[in-house]
Amino acid sequence: MHCSDPAQLDNLQEIDCWIPYIFQDMSKLPPQPASTFRFSSCLCVATFSQCHLSDDIAQALQFPMLKKLALQGVSISEDSLLSIIAASPVLECLLLRKSFGFHCVRINSASLTSIAVGHADDGYETRVTFLEEFIIEDAPCLKRILYHRPPQTGMPLQVSVISAPNLETLGCLNFPDYSSRLVLDSIIIEVSLAFPPLA
Repeated sequence: MHCSDPAQLDNLQEIDCWIPYIFQDMSKLPPQPASTFRFSSCLCVATFSQCHLSDDIAQALQFPMLKKLALQGVSISEDSLLSIIAASPVLECLLLRKSFGFHCVRINSASLTSIAVGHADDGYETRVTFLEEFIIEDAPCLKRILYHRPPQTGMPLQVSVISAPNLETLGCLNFPDYSSRLVLDSIIIEVSLAFPPLA
């Protein structure tokens, strides 16, 4: 993106940052430049892809107007991810797709209405931490949770919902030979799909 007058971007409301980096080692993603976040106070929609969000940058961010956040192929620690969510008081939609660096996410948000989680593909990379447990501790406005797992990923995801009184949809987009565990209050649901072999 090129702009002759940077001041014209001071009220930028939507940003999509994708670093064109072909990598084999997922633990060595390039860092997201700190200058990207000069617009954080006015952003309403933000997508970050194929980058590393360091703790010092992520935990200092504030997104007072952010309603939609997507992290795709992003390396980020659990503490930093939770810090970004907490710093987004009006966040409604959260997408975590193929992101890693954390094995558990605990959601406490008064504004989130929709969450989509896409598992990272660990078929060729074993040196990074992937999501294993997703816990909704307190989300009074949450209506939808969707989970997608690529066929190469062997690890199941445990989804626990402690308090989400308005939850309407809890869905898994599954592939053959996949199992998952969903916990709703005291109810445990074992989900397993195994397609029959082709004749």
